[in-house]
Amino acid sequence: MISLKYAAQQTLKEDIIKRVIGLPGEEISYKNDHLYIDGKLVEESFFKLSFIQKEKRELGLTQYTRDFKIKLKHNEYFVLGDNRPLSYDSRYFGPIHKEDIRAKNGYIIYPIKHIKSND
Repeated sequence: MISLKYAAQQTLKEDIIKRVIGLPGEEISYKNDHLYIDGKLVEESFFKLSFIQKEKRELGLTQYTRDFKIKLKHNEYFVLGDNRPLSYDSRYFGPIHKEDIRAKNGYIIYPIKHIKSND
């Protein structure tokens, strides 16, 4: 998780916290709620299947994360929010650059039983 300077998004007036999904030069894609980096399936262990299914049912969605594909250029990073259906992230404002990263966040605070430093 990183904190981004609001200037990177032009439309926001405050810093935001997002999860880095893609690094410079990688091809990032989502298909049928599965993340692929450079064509390889990546497990997102922080998402529980039961949570995803519940959210999809409650929000009337067929997918928790809509399908997309992007090839990142040099110095580009792709960030997503964990609340994928409602998150304002790189899917909307595009890749960010290293200079847009304000800080690496050092704590896991949810679920409560997993509170710990992430450094």
